[in-house]
Amino acid sequence: MSSASDGRRLSVLGGDRPVPPMKLKSTEFYELVRAIGECKNKMDEDQIVKREAHLLKHLLSHPKVNKNTLKELLLRLVYVEMLDHDASFGEIYAVKATHESDLSVKRQAYLACSHVLDDKSELVVLLINTMQHDLASEEYLVVCSALNAIAKLITDENNAIPALLPSVEKLLDHANAHVRKKAVLCLQKFAMFSPESTSHLGNAFRRMLCDRDPSVMFASLCVLRDLCEREAGKYVNLVPSFVSILKQIVERRLPTSYDYHKVPAPFAQIKILKILGILGSGDREASKQAYEVIQLTMKKAQKAKSSTGDGILLECVFTIAKIYPNKELLEQCEGIVRKFINRGVGEDGNVKSNVSSSDRWRNANLKYAALDALAKLAPRLPDCAAEHQMHIVDSLDSEDESVRAKTFDLLSKITTANNCDVIIEKMLSFLRKSNDRYVRADFALKTSQTIEKFAPDAKWFLENTNKVIELLQGEGHEPTIPEFESSALIAERVKNTLREGISGDESTDDEMRREASALYATIVCTEREACKPLPRAIVDIACFAIGRYSSAAFENVSNTLAIPFDSDVRNAPLVLDAYWHLKMRQKSASTQFPERALKVIEWCASSSDVRTHRVASDLLQIAKDPELGALFASATANVAKTSTVSFDFSALDAYTQRALANGAKPYSKPKIATEEVKEEEIVLSSAAEVSAEQPQPQPPQQQRQQQHPERKQPKTKTTRKERFAVQVRTLGARVQRIENVQRVVANAE
Repeated sequence: MSSASDGRRLSVLGGDRPVPPMKLKSTEFYELVRAIGECKNKMDEDQIVKREAHLLKHLLSHPKVNKNTLKELLLRLVYVEMLDHDASFGEIYAVKATHESDLSVKRQAYLACSHVLDDKSELVVLLINTMQHDLASEEYLVVCSALNAIAKLITDENNAIPALLPSVEKLLDHANAHVRKKAVLCLQKFAMFSPESTSHLGNAFRRMLCDRDPSVMFASLCVLRDLCEREAGKYVNLVPSFVSILKQIVERRLPTSYDYHKVPAPFAQIKILKILGILGSGDREASKQAYEVIQLTMKKAQKAKSSTGDGILLECVFTIAKIYPNKELLEQCEGIVRKFINRGVGEDGNVKSNVSSSDRWRNANLKYAALDALAKLAPRLPDCAAEHQMHIVDSLDSEDESVRAKTFDLLSKITTANNCDVIIEKMLSFLRKSNDRYVRADFALKTSQTIEKFAPDAKWFLENTNKVIELLQGEGHEPTIPEFESSALIAERVKNTLREGISGDESTDDEMRREASALYATIVCTEREACKPLPRAIVDIACFAIGRYSSAAFENVSNTLAIPFDSDVRNAPLVLDAYWHLKMRQKSASTQFPERALKVIEWCASSSDVRTHRVASDLLQIAKDPELGALFASATANVAKTSTVSFDFSALDAYTQRALANGAKPYSKPKIATEEVKEEEIVLSSAAEVSAEQPQPQPPQQQRQQQHPERKQPKTKTTRKERFAVQVRTLGARVQRIENVQRVVANAE
């Protein structure tokens, strides 16, 4: 017998006489496919595809291309696009080919348009007229090709939905089931992008649900699910219809061609269960109508004993968790979850070692499904989650990343005051092992929320929050790192907790704040001895707590706050803010900053940052001027007695009057142009000034305008130098306004 490689086959009549193979495509096409398949690396593949694209560009531009060749060239164009190379040169040829009368060429042209064109392309407009004509064709294959292209290309971006909607709507009554099915899917796409244009099609979709062809009925389930999510109350009267359809599917009244792994239409079952979950949520009467068919579906799915049946069982659990609760169904859900968890686990509770790799992956999928089901059932079956608590905790050590992630979500939902220590420790262990920084950033926020919710005392809350930040941020300071952004959010939550309190009693909250300041002072000093820089988020919390709530001596607190600055000068704004609040809380004006703190403030005063420079300069002046320091202490006398910031500016009246008498200028509120119109007026006036300062010789057009003033005055064109001068003046005006705003805010504070 001849091998397949020499291109020979056995004759139908028998014998070993070779029969030439039927060639549907040219040799060039088969060579392209073979060469791509034999590529060893991406570089070789790119070279082949680039050569093919260059060749196609030349062949498609030929004025005389026969239909068979054009069809093949469009197919090769699709290959170029699928292999992630630019095929835009062939867009116009694909659009032109849709006008061909030959069926095979037209179908291939629509396929090429669907792959090569973008929904925002201007060439889509050229297809609308052709699509309208083809939708009215008597050949159903032409209609299906046009519908496929419409579903891919027509969106709200190209504003073609109103033009094609009437033609597609008429196809709901087409004699061919394939056309009706694709028309329903196109209308679903229209409803997704333009709900108001399809608002009148509710009855038509209901009618499609009762179509004589099951494929059309299944297509209508997709659009009805979207509509139910949008307006559940409007379609709740369809629950009996969905129940009847699901019952017919489960009882195998459909043709066997819809079976998948010996399960009747499993995807349709899952769609109907999702719809029943949406319509039955919070509706007792609608849920009662679905109880019986859901129970029947679970019974039939358990007999399947396959992954397909497990998927239907899982969807039944999700549906039961959504609809109005039923005790019997919830008990069955508990049994299903128990089977999922125990699949692949021996009697001793350990994972079976004598299982194949496929079974091991299937067991991992079942464990993920069980964890997902427990997360949905936890609000209604808290005892079920408590029963499997150890299995859930052990799942954090799973080899599968998705199982660990789902376990983490479930742990945050089943945490209580009794098990918070164990669960938080497991969460921290997960953060240590995870390598995905985006997963770590997301789960760190969930861990901090769980810590805050179930913290037994302030010390436990702060210590565990610091652990989360240390696991996240490490030595990172760049705000683009996801871990740093999450740690900054955690720091803000901790500062808000310290600011607002947690008990509601002012004395208890003040004691908590003092404990927090002492804890962070110890952390700062300990890290200095270890010569290890603190994460910026912990420095932020430490400066906030120590500067506002510390009860230690002024000199000791000032020296402690200088430690984060010594380790990293990027902490200067945080330390400076703490010094401000520390100074405001001092009752005595004679209390002065130690030399170490003054060095930090002087460094900030020489900073290039405008705000840091201004704040540090003011604080330095208050620290070095005894009279101004005394006035500042009088104005902030109330700050030392309470945690809120309040000022008494009447103490400064005598000082300001004396300064005015010595020739100081009175404060005038700056005029801030907040509207864009005012900015445009400034730009125009600046342009006019520049034009007046630098007159240019008049061009001939302006000379003619002076000779004929009745003509319309043309727009004056500015030179590049003039535009640059306007930009410089505008930028200077904006900088001046920003400085004025900062000065107003500083004076208000």
